[in-house]
Amino acid sequence: MSKNQKNREIEKMIMTNIKQEAKKQKFKVISNCIYKVVGEYFVNAVFWPQCNEDKWTLFLRMNIKSYNYDNLFWEIFEMPENINAKESLRANGAFACLHINGLKKHMK
Repeated sequence: MSKNQKNREIEKMIMTNIKQEAKKQKFKVISNCIYKVVGEYFVNAVFWPQCNEDKWTLFLRMNIKSYNYDNLFWEIFEMPENINAKESLRANGAFACLHINGLKKHMK
């Protein structure tokens, strides 16, 4: 197995483990994004592992916003059908509001 193939296998294992743990914590998962509603807020995190010179780093971008923030945006821009769409649209949709004060965390 080449080094590149080995790294892809490790990356796949990391992604799978993160998704499994997120589901245990009642997060929903889509691609490399986990999300859930907490009270009046929509919380999500985007993650990706990266290997550079045999050192692995997990990048994590955590975000929080008012659940109604997207609803207001969609009403203003006349897209009310998005209000009742899948919640994943709030996490990674093209027409969703950016999160307020996203926190980036790099773990080694």
